[in-house]
Amino acid sequence: MITYRDDLRPEPAVLYLAVSLVRLNEALARTARIYAGSNVVLTAWDRELFAGILRALSDGAYGGYIADLAIHPDYQRAEIGRTLLQRALASNADVQFALRAAPTAADHYRHIGWQEVPNGWVWPRER
Repeated sequence: MITYRDDLRPEPAVLYLAVSLVRLNEALARTARIYAGSNVVLTAWDRELFAGILRALSDGAYGGYIADLAIHPDYQRAEIGRTLLQRALASNADVQFALRAAPTAADHYRHIGWQEVPNGWVWPRER
């Protein structure tokens, strides 16, 4: 049975390595700063096994950004990602969340009701 929590900020290095989130694999030392600056962190657990995580930023009134959604390979296709997203969205109905999807995940987000937006810009990070 999967349980969901919003009161833990676990060390995600093992999960990120398992799901190959390259941006964090290359800079695991940033992990503590990344989580300290995130005001929405939701986790999924199979008893004591860390099954998934969602990390987001939200102003609580208007806009939010889903920064990471990672599900351990042993738990993919078990609706954990969808449930974590639903919990983030339900945290405040006034907030419109956005996310950037890996090309391989774009169809999945469309399938579960997310809308693609063409008007976006990013400023490249220096490091």
